[in-house]
Amino acid sequence: MYTCYWPSAVPRIETIEAFVSAFESFGYAVCDNADYESGFEKISIFVDHNGTPTHAARQVGPDIWTSKIGNMEDIEHTVDGLDSPAYGHIATLMKRPL
Repeated sequence: MYTCYWPSAVPRIETIEAFVSAFESFGYAVCDNADYESGFEKISIFVDHNGTPTHAARQVGPDIWTSKIGNMEDIEHTVDGLDSPAYGHIATLMKRPL
């Protein structure tokens, strides 16, 4: 049984392509950098060494990203602040207009 929302038109599989499609359904588009852009919201999708998505983070200001760490509170970090074996590395950056 799934406990989180997933767009019905996107296959519910753990691949970077499925995660990109899911975020595209919310108006995001792939972008090529993590630079802060006024008027846009950016996200980063992390993958493990097998290419399986592990985490996503959201940009909230210049050089400030936020993440939900499990059941704990949200944390703030740099774009690559979670780059580790536990969370993986950034595979894709996406943005949408605010």
